[in-house]
Amino acid sequence: MDTDQIAATTLASGPSGPYGIAVDATSVYWTNSTGGAVMKVPLDGGVATTLASGQSGPFDIAVDDSSVYWTNTDGGTVMALCPK
Repeated sequence: MDTDQIAATTLASGPSGPYGIAVDATSVYWTNSTGGAVMKVPLDGGVATTLASGQSGPFDIAVDDSSVYWTNTDGGTVMALCPK
């Protein structure tokens, strides 16, 4: 066993169908495909925040300095949320 391994930290638990993931300097973002939501949590953990709900199968996700972008596979849309 490698004694230099670092333990994994759970940042969020309980979302139904987490799929896409993106990271910026402060937060981790993900899509909750079966729950129809786009979420974020601070890099060091804490309370998850819902950025968008009622989405139609949110899937892939990306972030830049000001916005969060994701695709809705069931709706065939590309979405943006600014500011993030």
